[in-house]
Amino acid sequence: MRYALTHFLTFSPETVTEEVYWALAGIYAVLVVVSASSIFSLKSNFGVKLAWFVLIVALPVIGMTIYCVRCLIFADYSLAKQFGFGFRRPSQSNRSNIAKSTTAMLK
Repeated sequence: MRYALTHFLTFSPETVTEEVYWALAGIYAVLVVVSASSIFSLKSNFGVKLAWFVLIVALPVIGMTIYCVRCLIFADYSLAKQFGFGFRRPSQSNRSNIAKSTTAMLK
Protein backbone atom coordinates (compact mmCIF):
# COMPACT_ATOMS: atom_id res chain seq x y z
CA MET A 1 0.00 0.00 0.00
CA ARG A 2 2.84 2.37 0.85
CA TYR A 3 4.45 1.70 -2.52
CA ALA A 4 1.19 2.38 -4.36
CA LEU A 5 0.66 5.65 -2.53
CA THR A 6 4.25 6.77 -3.04
CA HIS A 7 4.11 5.74 -6.68
CA PHE A 8 0.87 7.69 -7.15
CA LEU A 9 2.17 10.85 -5.48
CA THR A 10 5.38 11.07 -7.52
CA PHE A 11 3.47 12.41 -10.54
CA SER A 12 5.72 10.73 -13.04
CA PRO A 13 4.31 10.14 -16.53
CA GLU A 14 3.78 6.44 -15.92
CA THR A 15 1.59 7.10 -12.88
CA VAL A 16 -0.86 9.32 -14.79
CA THR A 17 -3.27 6.71 -16.02
CA GLU A 18 -6.77 6.79 -17.36
CA GLU A 19 -8.14 6.31 -13.84
CA VAL A 20 -6.45 9.52 -12.70
CA TYR A 21 -8.13 11.44 -15.51
CA TRP A 22 -11.50 9.91 -14.61
CA ALA A 23 -11.01 10.82 -10.95
CA LEU A 24 -10.13 14.42 -11.85
CA ALA A 25 -13.16 14.62 -14.14
CA GLY A 26 -15.36 13.31 -11.33
CA ILE A 27 -13.99 15.83 -8.87
CA TYR A 28 -14.53 18.62 -11.40
CA ALA A 29 -18.11 17.46 -12.02
CA VAL A 30 -18.87 17.43 -8.28
CA LEU A 31 -17.40 20.93 -7.89
CA VAL A 32 -19.47 22.23 -10.81
CA VAL A 33 -22.68 20.70 -9.41
CA VAL A 34 -22.05 22.17 -5.95
CA SER A 35 -21.19 25.57 -7.43
CA ALA A 36 -24.25 25.48 -9.69
CA SER A 37 -26.55 24.66 -6.80
CA SER A 38 -25.06 27.56 -4.86
CA ILE A 39 -25.37 29.91 -7.81
CA PHE A 40 -28.97 29.04 -8.59
CA SER A 41 -29.95 29.54 -4.95
CA LEU A 42 -28.86 33.19 -5.11
CA LYS A 43 -31.49 35.89 -4.87
CA SER A 44 -30.76 37.57 -8.18
CA ASN A 45 -32.10 37.52 -11.70
CA PHE A 46 -31.54 34.63 -14.09
CA GLY A 47 -29.02 36.54 -16.23
CA VAL A 48 -26.65 37.02 -13.30
CA LYS A 49 -26.99 33.36 -12.33
CA LEU A 50 -26.31 32.28 -15.91
CA ALA A 51 -23.24 34.54 -16.15
CA TRP A 52 -21.78 33.02 -12.96
CA PHE A 53 -22.49 29.50 -14.23
CA VAL A 54 -20.83 30.18 -17.59
CA LEU A 55 -17.81 31.70 -15.83
CA ILE A 56 -17.40 28.62 -13.64
CA VAL A 57 -17.77 26.18 -16.53
CA ALA A 58 -15.60 28.14 -18.97
CA LEU A 59 -12.79 29.01 -16.53
CA PRO A 60 -12.96 26.30 -13.87
CA VAL A 61 -10.25 27.28 -11.39
CA ILE A 62 -10.44 31.05 -11.90
CA GLY A 63 -14.24 31.10 -12.00
CA MET A 64 -14.64 29.05 -8.83
CA THR A 65 -12.03 31.17 -7.06
CA ILE A 66 -13.80 34.40 -7.99
CA TYR A 67 -17.15 32.94 -6.94
CA CYS A 68 -15.64 31.79 -3.63
CA VAL A 69 -14.35 35.31 -2.93
CA ARG A 70 -17.78 36.71 -3.85
CA CYS A 71 -19.42 34.31 -1.40
CA LEU A 72 -17.02 35.28 1.37
CA ILE A 73 -17.67 38.98 0.80
CA PHE A 74 -21.46 38.66 0.82
CA ALA A 75 -21.68 35.92 3.46
CA ASP A 76 -24.02 36.02 6.42
CA TYR A 77 -21.78 36.02 9.45
CA SER A 78 -24.56 35.64 12.02
CA LEU A 79 -23.45 32.07 12.81
CA ALA A 80 -19.92 33.30 13.48
CA LYS A 81 -21.30 35.96 15.83
CA GLN A 82 -23.11 33.25 17.81
CA PHE A 83 -19.76 31.57 18.43
CA GLY A 84 -18.20 34.81 19.68
CA PHE A 85 -16.35 35.97 16.59
CA GLY A 86 -16.95 39.70 16.33
CA PHE A 87 -17.34 41.28 12.93
CA ARG A 88 -18.50 44.64 14.19
CA ARG A 89 -17.61 47.73 12.29
CA PRO A 90 -16.95 50.80 14.40
CA SER A 91 -19.82 53.27 14.44
CA GLN A 92 -19.48 56.51 12.52
CA SER A 93 -18.82 58.56 15.66
CA ASN A 94 -16.24 56.05 16.87
CA ARG A 95 -14.50 56.15 13.49
CA SER A 96 -14.31 59.94 13.59
CA ASN A 97 -12.87 59.78 17.13
CA ILE A 98 -10.25 57.29 15.96
CA ALA A 99 -9.41 59.53 13.00
CA LYS A 100 -9.07 62.57 15.27
CA SER A 101 -6.80 60.77 17.72
CA THR A 102 -4.67 59.40 14.89
CA THR A 103 -4.35 62.87 13.37
CA ALA A 104 -3.41 64.31 16.76
CA MET A 105 -0.73 61.64 17.24
CA LEU A 106 0.79 62.40 13.83
CA LYS A 107 1.14 66.15 14.53
